[in-house]
Amino acid sequence: MKIQIVLISFFLIVLTNSTAQTVELNEERIEAIEKELPEIGRRIDRRKSEISKNETALTGIQKSANSTSSKSNEIDSLKSQIEILKEKIEDRNQLFESLLSTTNQASSNIGNQMDGLSNLIGIGGLILAIFTIIISVYINNKEKRISNLLDRGEEILRKQQEVKNLIDSDFTSVYKKIKAEEINDIVKTIATDSFQIRTHLSRMLTLKFNESEFGRFRNILLNWITDEKAKSNVEYLLVFLVNKFPSIMAGNQELTPFLLPHWKQIYRSITSDKIEKFIVEFRDKFLKDEHEDIGEHFAKILLPISEYYSSEFISRVTLFEEVPDKKSRFKILKLLKENSLNSLLMFYENRVLSEYMNSEDNTEEEQKLVEEFQEKIKPKKQEEKKEENSAPNNKG
Repeated sequence: MKIQIVLISFFLIVLTNSTAQTVELNEERIEAIEKELPEIGRRIDRRKSEISKNETALTGIQKSANSTSSKSNEIDSLKSQIEILKEKIEDRNQLFESLLSTTNQASSNIGNQMDGLSNLIGIGGLILAIFTIIISVYINNKEKRISNLLDRGEEILRKQQEVKNLIDSDFTSVYKKIKAEEINDIVKTIATDSFQIRTHLSRMLTLKFNESEFGRFRNILLNWITDEKAKSNVEYLLVFLVNKFPSIMAGNQELTPFLLPHWKQIYRSITSDKIEKFIVEFRDKFLKDEHEDIGEHFAKILLPISEYYSSEFISRVTLFEEVPDKKSRFKILKLLKENSLNSLLMFYENRVLSEYMNSEDNTEEEQKLVEEFQEKIKPKKQEEKKEENSAPNNKG
């Protein structure tokens, strides 16, 4: 914009100088003509005086012509001179008129040029004013934008300083806020598009969740179960729920019926420590009889786990050693027997027999179970004795 203004100003200066030079030349010509006009006027006056003298002489000659015929030739000569003088005077008059016309025309041209120059200067001034307005508006807009950017920059710097101060003063709080925001974003994403849980599951398993946040995922699960498009992603959400909320999911009367159909497919995706915690929580709720279906649910949970994890460890430690009272141990024994959990039952009944076979305070039901297991193992003991007896004979 500045270059355009400079060019326009340069153009106006050149045009003004050219016009001024033309005006100066015309003024010089007019001054020359005006200087000649007095001289021409004086010459005309002298010629007029000569003509007047000649006419006076002619008159005198004519008066004496009657008396003297010999002067006729002189008279003719004077007449011819008078005619010549008249022609010269006429030529001088025409020259004078021509000079006057030229002067008037020059004055008119100068006036026209001055008018044109005035118009050009006016147009140039108008254009310059328009460009000035445009530049002013442009500069004002730029100034406002720069001012806004500066204000935003100061605001950003202020917020950055606040964040820095907050981090310096309470890093743990800031970290929790960042994680909370991340969790909120993930929850909103998977709630909107169930397929996104496949992308976010690995990250979700690394984050820490409070038990208070379980309700949000419970609602998502219930919505997905009734949504045909989301059903294929339910297993991913169940893996997450058992991993991150094992205590709540274990024995949950509302959600366990939805968990059981998928349990055989998902339990291997759950870490061993969370599986153990899940079983312990389920065991404790079963022993407390939290609801009427909990025994059936617990047995269905134990069945696939006993086939994959160490049955001996689950039977010996989780279901027996960690259960302190006799009544609870026999309750678990009865559950394993009724649901044919043989891989667990084989180890568990041995522990029960070794602990309570000779106990005098067994209840009738407990003693009956002990005797059943004793009868069950008698054939095995007889076979073992036969093998022992046959062993010396074979050696002999």
